[in-house]
Amino acid sequence: MRATLWLALVLAAAVGLWSIRPPAALGPDAPPEEFSAARAIAQLSHFATRPHPIGSPENARVREYLVATLDGLGLTVQVEETTARLTKVRNIVATLPGTAHQRAVMLVAHYDSVPEGPGAADDGAGVISILETIRALRAGPPLPNDLVVLLTDGEEAGLLGAAGYVADHPELGRRVGVVVNMEARGSSGPALMFETSEQNGWLIRQFAGTAPHPMASSLMYSIYKLMPNDTDVTELKRTGVSALNFAFTGTVLNYHSPNDSAANLDPRSVQQMGANTLALARRFGSLGDAPLRAPDCIYFNWLGPWLVVYPVWVGCALAALTFALLLVLFWRGRARVRLTFVSLAAFFVLLAGVGAGMLLAGSSLALVAGRSLGEGDTARNVWLFAGITLLGFALGLLILRGLGRNIGTRDLAGGLLLMAALLAVVVLLLLPGGSYLLQWPALLGAASLLLSRRAVSPAGRAAFGLLAALPVLLLLAPLAYLFFVNLGLGLASLGGTALLICLVLASSWPLFDFLAPTIGASPA
Repeated sequence: MRATLWLALVLAAAVGLWSIRPPAALGPDAPPEEFSAARAIAQLSHFATRPHPIGSPENARVREYLVATLDGLGLTVQVEETTARLTKVRNIVATLPGTAHQRAVMLVAHYDSVPEGPGAADDGAGVISILETIRALRAGPPLPNDLVVLLTDGEEAGLLGAAGYVADHPELGRRVGVVVNMEARGSSGPALMFETSEQNGWLIRQFAGTAPHPMASSLMYSIYKLMPNDTDVTELKRTGVSALNFAFTGTVLNYHSPNDSAANLDPRSVQQMGANTLALARRFGSLGDAPLRAPDCIYFNWLGPWLVVYPVWVGCALAALTFALLLVLFWRGRARVRLTFVSLAAFFVLLAGVGAGMLLAGSSLALVAGRSLGEGDTARNVWLFAGITLLGFALGLLILRGLGRNIGTRDLAGGLLLMAALLAVVVLLLLPGGSYLLQWPALLGAASLLLSRRAVSPAGRAAFGLLAALPVLLLLAPLAYLFFVNLGLGLASLGGTALLICLVLASSWPLFDFLAPTIGASPA
């Protein structure tokens, strides 16, 4: 039975990781009204073969090509010269008029590159996604709303093109309803919607219901707002427009380097970004004067393209339900869960022990391998991350089995879940978009522990624990991998993964207590 349970857990984690892979890329023979990554990438040979930073002759050649291409697609094209921070920039602005000339949708990417690389992903992928989107739109019925294309210059030099455009167009917030921006911080991986705008409830629901491959997280956006990072969206949002910002971040060692070439660009990442952009352009290009804002919501992927979306008040209701289940566990019946100092402190002891062990392992490896360790999501670092994660998981099992020697398995599980539920409330108050990370493991764990009251054996309680462990692994395993891809093998990545390990163990401790090697008998 133990082997079967372990296999189920491994499969759940594997399915969770598999679910965030970008979709298969469509070839050049795809139907004309669909987005084809092959058709899009073919454009890169015309403008992303050499570096083209702002002000360079190659930048001018790229601009001429893009202007001619947009004109050939039937758009009205202008090159707008402006000055931002004492630097002259030349933005490409193109318009596809709608049949009703209603509130426009704007597609944005930057066409300059860094001096070090040709910029096939950053931001050639965004540019070709827009070009292929327009071609697909032209193959179908016209949009009621105007479509505006903004290809900015000087983004790599400090968002110069976007800043200049905003300064010259104070009417932008009235003319444009939604901005869709495309970026890249690598050359592979899922195209994540990592930033949106305030009062995003309506916008996120539109995204979830329209995009064929939505991948997003309110946790990601909540953290991004606290970071000093910027894109063109930072400038554009100053006008009050609603915005969705996309990027893929895999193979980060290609970022801002000579390896940012078309040969290294994953067509699947372009397919996901472009297919989502095309669907959103059709959707927002067909809306009338619908309200664009609603209260912020909590959103995240669960099992691939299924984007769960709910308002913050539902998060409060889930917290209340979790505490109601825990109250039943603590105060009703002979089999009630008893709280002790050990069970209440267990979550923090667990987090400290797992976190310290993983960080010590990462630091030790860095001392041996040098500073290059942890840079990028290379195959070597993937295996190192997997090894450190397994070490953290094993440490967690050892710590909880040690703590559980003198208290029952259910009592220890109850204390773990109570602390997770309390932390979920704290996060809900301070950072609502990240609350789901703790809320769902606490809720599912409380429900499975309550259901297991009638189980008469550790194996029976373990089976009920599996009911919580499987959906929690499907939720958290992809997040751990994305932590690694975006943050490397550093403090933030390993610390975040340590928290996820603790949440998995807390949600289903009766299961893992049954599966763990014996370290002294733990009372039933």
